[in-house]
Amino acid sequence: MTTAPRARHKGRRVAVGLVFALVAIAASLLTAWFLTREPSGPIVALVPTGDGRVILLRRGYEERGYVHLMLSSENLMQWSEALFGVEGLDTAGDEPTVQVVGDRVYVRAREARGHSELHVFTLDEGRFLWRGGRPTEEAPDGLPRFGEQTLFVGDEVVWLVHGGAEYDDRAPGPQVIALDLEGEELARVSLEVGEPGQATADAAMFGDALYVLTEDGVVHRVSSSGEVTQVGVGMAGLCATGGALVIGHRRWVPGQPSGEAGLEIGPMRGCDPDGGRVVAITLGDEVAVQRVEDGAFVGGVPLAGLSPEGLESAGRFDRYVRLGDSVWDTTDGSVVEGEGEVVPGGWMVSGDTVRRIGGGEKRLPGLQAVRDDGERVWAHDGQDVVVWRRDAF
Repeated sequence: MTTAPRARHKGRRVAVGLVFALVAIAASLLTAWFLTREPSGPIVALVPTGDGRVILLRRGYEERGYVHLMLSSENLMQWSEALFGVEGLDTAGDEPTVQVVGDRVYVRAREARGHSELHVFTLDEGRFLWRGGRPTEEAPDGLPRFGEQTLFVGDEVVWLVHGGAEYDDRAPGPQVIALDLEGEELARVSLEVGEPGQATADAAMFGDALYVLTEDGVVHRVSSSGEVTQVGVGMAGLCATGGALVIGHRRWVPGQPSGEAGLEIGPMRGCDPDGGRVVAITLGDEVAVQRVEDGAFVGGVPLAGLSPEGLESAGRFDRYVRLGDSVWDTTDGSVVEGEGEVVPGGWMVSGDTVRRIGGGEKRLPGLQAVRDDGERVWAHDGQDVVVWRRDAF
């Protein structure tokens, strides 16, 4: 009996198999390296989480079209996610919008084709949860930024405000989009705007609605169901603080969304959202700190004593505010000595130096940004992050 000869494997098949195996191994190693390496591009945003960790946005180096969202603790990366882009990254005067609320991270990002969206991740793991809130129409180079704050996260509703200045005949005003906490869209409305230039666009979340001040000076109340009501004129600004909504010269209270509470305050020049105080112009032609609760004034300086720059809006502040050449402590109206930018948390930044108001100072060459989380102060030079305890100053 003869035995049939064994089939012989051809050398070409073996070589091809080895090549495929090597390619698969290399791809796996490359993927693992890409997913686990720590992004090292320039820092464009830094947001402390309040528990000793920090959210960073970094540009990509090799992947120049990407931006990396990452959570870091004690200079060690805990997770990283690559985004196609973020809003405000390449627009002069704008900053990317990143908020940490509870156990979630909210980012105003851009999808692959450049459209604006809200992306939401879990804080501890970086797990992607949902995206939504894309505007109905968008110019090729994006929409102009609406105001100082364009993302509002409430207990049940997330609000987005897109645009706000006319860029063509189809979009005369801002578009407001309401989403629930799982990303389901509740409403979207486009607000009509009259003659622009009468007021600085702004928005404030108050109660169960979003109040939007458009450039024509009109304040619109937008409900989560999409109902829009014009509630007043806010030429002098808009702010939710002290359990009330301040619109222009008037203080409004809960339960009276369409009428004044009867207490008149001075025209606003700035607002402390958490402290119940505004910087306002008094009837005696002074600029002073005013409590929203009872309308009482704290300190003040004559208008004639301020430079023209001092009459510009102080914007949002938390205690200390600069107007002209003076820095005020809004709790008692006292003047604080020092030059530089006032940073929330009680800090002044000038050049490479960060100084705690009433305390010491530290220096970081190339200093670009400073953020405070209540116990620590975080700073970066565009590449590295430095953190100090407040009691070290």
